[in-house]
Amino acid sequence: MKISEVTLQTAKKYIGLSADYSDDLVQLALDAAKNAVKGYTGLDDEQLDSHEDITAAYLMIANDIFSSREYSSTDGAQINPTVAQILDLHSVNLLPKGD
Repeated sequence: MKISEVTLQTAKKYIGLSADYSDDLVQLALDAAKNAVKGYTGLDDEQLDSHEDITAAYLMIANDIFSSREYSSTDGAQINPTVAQILDLHSVNLLPKGD
């Protein structure tokens, strides 16, 4: 599945939400996740869709964003190692990745 094919219903199932949960909050998490993936990899929308494995990272990030809606973080804000591994495969950015 490509990122462009992910629906709100798909995201809600992945996050574990009922169908009647607010679409606005889920969409906000999806938009932020897509921006994070694009910023991390340097890929545009078309390039993202050419790597279907990125969709898993996209959904993981959206889930993390949605599930971590607290004001402050106590875990050091580390990137999920699985997400980093997937996105590093396709990153065209020359910037070093944070640990």
